[in-house]
Amino acid sequence: MSFTISGTTKWYVATGFVAIAAVVGVALVTALGGGTAEAAGDNKVTHSNVYRFADGSEVESAKATLVRSKSGVTTTLNTDQLDANTGYTMWWVIFNDPRECENPIPGLTTCGESDLLLFGGKPEINSSVLFAAGNVVGGTGLVSFGAYLEEGVLPTGNGQVTWGPGLVDAKRAEIHLVVRSHGPVVPDIEEAQISSFGGGCTEETDPSGTGPAGSFACVDHQFAVFVPHKLK
Repeated sequence: MSFTISGTTKWYVATGFVAIAAVVGVALVTALGGGTAEAAGDNKVTHSNVYRFADGSEVESAKATLVRSKSGVTTTLNTDQLDANTGYTMWWVIFNDPRECENPIPGLTTCGESDLLLFGGKPEINSSVLFAAGNVVGGTGLVSFGAYLEEGVLPTGNGQVTWGPGLVDAKRAEIHLVVRSHGPVVPDIEEAQISSFGGGCTEETDPSGTGPAGSFACVDHQFAVFVPHKLK
């Protein structure tokens, strides 16, 4: 599977994460944002809408929340309009030092696809892509994800770390959440379909080879964005 930016075709490589800039478009930039924030003691709570990769439109009944503490981040994402009886994973896409990013999308992000290390981003950004959570969507199309990520701690499962140091600074990192489809549940590989990047995917959509491979062209369906409100 591929996508096109400015007439140039790029393959999904290792992560398969699409530039939000490519799917949102200029018309939607002013409507989207890094969420609203509120204080909760020493923690910062940020809320974000959830959007479709296909066209950048909002999933009307969906919401995501990120809580930043001194040593980690906690997130919940509740969404719907997904495929029934299908395995999905949610991924942390982390830009640890967004001050170093050079490809913002005004009104939406400080960092874009080209700021990811895999796509030529500066090493100083310390970008990371890590597994956050997984679940099977039932017949209603509704699903909830919840995850916690501590600074300096990486997930240990097969196919759960694509690259990067993990979360370095919980207060300052820009964090995107990506919901990825792994196809209709296959009993023999169901666990992998909700716990790894490549579970159930074709070789073309899992070039990292983290499998077990399947016949489904895995694709990123939805995303949320959390931009830190103070870049010190």
